[in-house]
Amino acid sequence: MSLLWEPFKLLLGTSDQTFTSWQIAFGERFMIKKKTPKIEADFEKMYNSLMALLGDDDNGVLLYPSHSNAARPHGHTVFHIYDFIYTGIFNVTGLPALTVPMGVGKDGLPVGFQLVAKKGNEHVLLKLAEVLEKQFGGWVKPHFVQ
Repeated sequence: MSLLWEPFKLLLGTSDQTFTSWQIAFGERFMIKKKTPKIEADFEKMYNSLMALLGDDDNGVLLYPSHSNAARPHGHTVFHIYDFIYTGIFNVTGLPALTVPMGVGKDGLPVGFQLVAKKGNEHVLLKLAEVLEKQFGGWVKPHFVQ
């Protein structure tokens, strides 16, 4: 993808990319990629805080939003590119996480939340997700889906 020409192609409707993917590619191209001592210290502090939240027990699980709100309608994510941070934080730390569908909101769009555990405790997440899906009905087809 050409970072220079892609915005014009997007405006003309001839691009194979979305505006969001262009924004992310643009950000990645110009982001600071070097780990500084401050970045490493901040990461360590964040990671230790997450470990404290999960507790000393291997069965600790964190319930965390998947996004800042219910799912957005198709095409509406373009101005909300940083919603990924709700899931991205766990990608960066390497902690296992999964999203559990919990039905639909009042607008008919899917809602859910993440379960997060310590490394090596994926089995805890899978079992809890199974229990929650049975209890709350799991994935529900939105009313507007044929």
